[in-house]
Amino acid sequence: MKKIIFGLAAVAMLAMGSCSKEQTATTGSNPLTDTISTTFGQYVGANLAMQCADFTPEQKVEFLRALQSTLTTPSGEAAERGTMVGAQMLQTVQQFASHDQIEINRTAMLDGFKEVFNMDSVDYTTVMKYSNDFQTARQSYLEQAQQARAAEAAGSPEAIQNGRIAADYINNLKAQDSSVQTSTSGLVFKIENPGQGEKPNANSTVAVKYTGRHLNGESFDASGDTPATFNLNGVVPGFREGLMQIAKGGKATLYIPGNLAYGPEGMPQAGIGPNEMLVFDVELVDINE
Repeated sequence: MKKIIFGLAAVAMLAMGSCSKEQTATTGSNPLTDTISTTFGQYVGANLAMQCADFTPEQKVEFLRALQSTLTTPSGEAAERGTMVGAQMLQTVQQFASHDQIEINRTAMLDGFKEVFNMDSVDYTTVMKYSNDFQTARQSYLEQAQQARAAEAAGSPEAIQNGRIAADYINNLKAQDSSVQTSTSGLVFKIENPGQGEKPNANSTVAVKYTGRHLNGESFDASGDTPATFNLNGVVPGFREGLMQIAKGGKATLYIPGNLAYGPEGMPQAGIGPNEMLVFDVELVDINE
């Protein structure tokens, strides 16, 4: 994300500089100029040849055509600045794609650029207005993309299978132990010791000893002998709700369904599958309001 921010800042700086007083570029030909020009071209060409070693001959022709068009188009200072801004905007578009998986319509981007660039006057308030519009659009794009990924993941065979496994597990558990309870949200829990005093609320800071397990009994996380301290508004919904069922000194086992844990996408880096039910043995050591 920092690279994207820096990229946008660079575009802005170039755009600001493009309207400064033009500097006169010297042109001409002499042996020294030809030598430094040729060697500079060779140096850049060598670097690009190494970086683009996997290019096919056809791709090299395409690359050189675009490069030649940029370098040989008759231009003044303003046109050269426009070329630089365009190159920087293209780089930013590529960064959007690689960092946030945001696809930019280049035609629409250019139309938007021209619309504002050709205004009679633009002040700081106008710049901030379009900055806010862009940030709002970007956030909406990311949220919709996240929802789309979640919907796709929810329909995956693994997510569906994990949901069935969880349902069968809970049915068998309840058949064997009548003390197991289910809340209206779908959280399943068994209170071993209710504790004493007041219970925490959704914004309480608590000290907890816990062990997180898969349904097969394999542990994926644990606090160890030292309690972990955190605010309940920063944990998954099922874990928060489960701790709110007991008071200080209380112990419980929480069976958290996927929709109250890490959802249809899971947490692959922690070995948690899509829509996977998790089991937590918890002890509420203290409540720090």
